[in-house]
Amino acid sequence: MASIVTSLPEALTPWSVWLKWFAPELAADIGPLLQRLQPLLGPFKGHSQGGEADWDGLDDLRTRGPYERLLATEWLLADELPDEFLRRAVSGEHLFLSPRPRRRRAQRSIIALFDAGPLQLGAPRLGHIALWILLARRAVQAQGEMRWGVLQRPGELVEASEPQHLKAMLEKRSFTTPESTHLDQWRATLDEPRYAEGERWIIGSPHLNASGAPFTHRVHLRKELKGTVLEVTLAERGAERTIGLPMPEQDSVISLLRGSFDASLGEQVNAANSHAVSLQRPPIISMDGTRVGVALRDEPAAMVFFVPRSADESSRVPRQHHWSHGYSALSASLIGKTMGVLMSDAETLRFWPTSMSIKPFPPQKQFHAPGNIAAWMPAAWLRGSHSQRICVIDQSKRLLQWDTVIHKKREVNTDTELRPVTENALALTQLSKDVAAFAHYDDGRVWFSRINASDAATGRRLLCEAPKDTVVMFGRGCFCAVRVTPETWRICNWNDPSQSYEATVPAQMRVIGVVRDQQTRIGLLLMDRVHLGFQGCDGESALLYTAPSPITSYSVCPNSGLVAMLTVDRHLIAVSAATRELRLCVLTGRDSHAYA
Repeated sequence: MASIVTSLPEALTPWSVWLKWFAPELAADIGPLLQRLQPLLGPFKGHSQGGEADWDGLDDLRTRGPYERLLATEWLLADELPDEFLRRAVSGEHLFLSPRPRRRRAQRSIIALFDAGPLQLGAPRLGHIALWILLARRAVQAQGEMRWGVLQRPGELVEASEPQHLKAMLEKRSFTTPESTHLDQWRATLDEPRYAEGERWIIGSPHLNASGAPFTHRVHLRKELKGTVLEVTLAERGAERTIGLPMPEQDSVISLLRGSFDASLGEQVNAANSHAVSLQRPPIISMDGTRVGVALRDEPAAMVFFVPRSADESSRVPRQHHWSHGYSALSASLIGKTMGVLMSDAETLRFWPTSMSIKPFPPQKQFHAPGNIAAWMPAAWLRGSHSQRICVIDQSKRLLQWDTVIHKKREVNTDTELRPVTENALALTQLSKDVAAFAHYDDGRVWFSRINASDAATGRRLLCEAPKDTVVMFGRGCFCAVRVTPETWRICNWNDPSQSYEATVPAQMRVIGVVRDQQTRIGLLLMDRVHLGFQGCDGESALLYTAPSPITSYSVCPNSGLVAMLTVDRHLIAVSAATRELRLCVLTGRDSHAYA
């Protein structure tokens, strides 16, 4: 029987009161829509109340003011020393009481009018549900109230505090589009003093002509041509903002649009799903950039997708790789079609699918394994004709190796412990089937070395000087990037350390890799929440890709220049930074994966 998580993810906590109304699987689909739409709304903009100000006690003593507020001791001076009183009046030396005005609270009401006509049936109604919840919470935060209505029924306004109120909104379907007479009647209603202030939202299709007073916000919803994204545009004070919302599963859409979303399990929200992808685990890219794997959230497995080399090459059915239950995956590697996973339980360290294992689990002074974190440990799986070696950088920045001998296609003489290679390891990447490269820090400098499947590390070369907290990233074409200041990176050729470049990056961007493109331009790969960019050493900058939703995790393949990204709406996207082409876009987490 599938286990059920009984609490909301932390990111959905702000809407927990409303998400409890939904069945677990429906709440899991509505939650991402709320997260995506919330930033679009912006801050609350109420209107100040009119009339004379009220006073709330005393604020201070001032040298100006009406004489009915003159300090009592000043009037005593008028009786005893009238000439001095007059002198102080002329010179502005009198002291007056200054009352403190009571701070006015802006009108906090929210009126939301929804188009229930045929142009808003289907996917736009999902946007109605999300906006209804967001505006209801917005009113609560503003210490006000929200009331909603349907454009085709002028004058009818209903409160928004119970599940039945949301269901009533979904049930008020109409086969007519809003007409100008409907809008005129609503304008007359909203001009009444009780509705004249606060926010007034009108939500419908782009064809709805509702510009001007009394509406402060206009929201247009339209389904994208492909049918997988709902476009939402907010117009406010002459400015427009647009966002795309991914559509939930078809079964969920049907239940939501019917208003059948009762939560029979109370606070239980997220059910286990054998196809759900772990959005926090970075994708796993094969050494040649032809395959990308994504770890599953509820299964000890990964789904591996083939990455077409060009637009003419057809996609292939993804393949699942399952490893043993009861183990925590520490690192994963893809060598061609084969996946290797370094994993552990309380007693054993194993490398699947080989027979390599260490028992008991190494003590922390030998191998500092991470706790329950999403990131993979840097690792390389080196395979020669008669040996194989696992290289891994642990949490203490030690590069360790684990060897075994292959005799007649069988693994024998397996090491019983991890052996150290170097301290202060900064980066590790696999260059070929049996060779890896690594960088480490020593005496104020960054050094480069190689290691193969059987021999000791060789080829130590000086790359550059750097601070102790530096970061190193390997890239395509014998290049690596070393951070020398928070904004400045030095790009070095490890085959020719004298060949180096410098690049400065914008403060709001994160450096994720280094690449040389087909025109031999060298530069850094940059990323923010949705953009992937290129910053060249020659000053050239370029936008490589804009994701349809915020990026939750990513990986860069140093050999091929492939960048793989997972987004909050479960899209797996692969972009070739070398050729600046989109290679793969697939919606994960389904029985049948949808390719774009």
